Amino acid sequence: TPVALDGSLGGQWVEINGAFGTPDYTVWSVGGSADVLGIGVGASVVGTSLDDGDCFGGTELCATRVIVSLGRSL
Repeated sequence: TPVALDGSLGGQWVEINGAFGTPDYTVWSVGGSADVLGIGVGASVVGTSLDDGDCFGGTELCATRVIVSLGRSL
């Protein structure tokens, strides 16, 4: 079974933090995918270093999330 693992780490620097409502922050992701019976199955966990109160005016957009995908080539 072909399996792939991936990850990323990056930074976002905001020149005028007060104007955009967020401080500088780190973004990250880890995940993997596999081909199972001809169907691509994947999952990733993505997040940022921001607390809820620092995230674009107190939104939950920066919370850690799990993303699951399924796909099939024709």
